[in-house]
Amino acid sequence: MNFSRIFFAALLGCLSCGTPPPPVHEHGGSDAGLEQPYDAGLLPVVDAGSADAGTTDAGPVLPGVPVLVSVSSNGHEMAISWQLPASGCGAVGLWMKSTGGYSKVTSLSGVTSSTTWSTGHGSGTFCFQVSCTLGGVESAASNEKCATQ
Repeated sequence: MNFSRIFFAALLGCLSCGTPPPPVHEHGGSDAGLEQPYDAGLLPVVDAGSADAGTTDAGPVLPGVPVLVSVSSNGHEMAISWQLPASGCGAVGLWMKSTGGYSKVTSLSGVTSSTTWSTGHGSGTFCFQVSCTLGGVESAASNEKCATQ
């Protein structure tokens, strides 16, 4: 074999045995000799010339869903408590319905697990749910708890 044939065989891989060639990057190098599986569908693509070379964006962190523990009537207020998800929360959204669908009535900052909500002088059945916001992403609504006053 002459040198050009050996060079091209090494560059292209063993075509007769089905071994794919090592990936070639924009900087001209390749992953030849590195112990990595060759599966372009599973490896992140990073532009070696960019400022973010070597990093990948995992996307937003999805917050867990809080668990509504109790809702009870206390005069013209409802006492509401919940359990925060393991992922944590930057803010807790309080959702209420008395008739019709749910609407967000407030957003509580920080790590809190209870609040009271004034229903005014209204009476009836009030249902609540809570949600968790983390990094600008809001979780699904929790389970529903209702109380009548």
